[in-house]
Amino acid sequence: MSDLKELVLKTWSALKNRDADVLREVSGLCSDEAAVSQDEKTIELALITYCFNKLLSKVHYRDKVDKLVDKAIERLNYGDFEGVLKAIDEFDQKYSFFEGSLIEKARVKIASRLYSSGLSMSQSADLLKVRVSNLLEYVGVTKVHNEITTISAMERLKIARAIFR
Repeated sequence: MSDLKELVLKTWSALKNRDADVLREVSGLCSDEAAVSQDEKTIELALITYCFNKLLSKVHYRDKVDKLVDKAIERLNYGDFEGVLKAIDEFDQKYSFFEGSLIEKARVKIASRLYSSGLSMSQSADLLKVRVSNLLEYVGVTKVHNEITTISAMERLKIARAIFR
């Protein structure tokens, strides 16, 4: 498991270097950690890193995103994750290159990842503040449901018997 401070430092460094690939990696680490800890700050950082990965991946944003990145770096220094998310939302509303809200899409995507990590659909939706119907719609068109591994009742019984021997 990753420590939140470590994840913030990785995020800070990736933003400083405008490294979308590292931001994608950190977003995954944050999502994995959030599936276990269900910590609000970790979830907020997952949203931040996901959004910046998307923003820095788009060539047409590069000349517009510098001020936003600098603001995010400054706010991360103070642990103001909500302020970073608000700045992202304002940027998204101003330039709106994405259909719909970037943060809302990030919420659904990360909720989907939590669901694929083993949390219930309802629990994932609650943690990310999305409607279950939106999450269900997203999961339905992705292969997330194929990623969830299950074992048969017979295999569960074998495991239980081995434990209680």
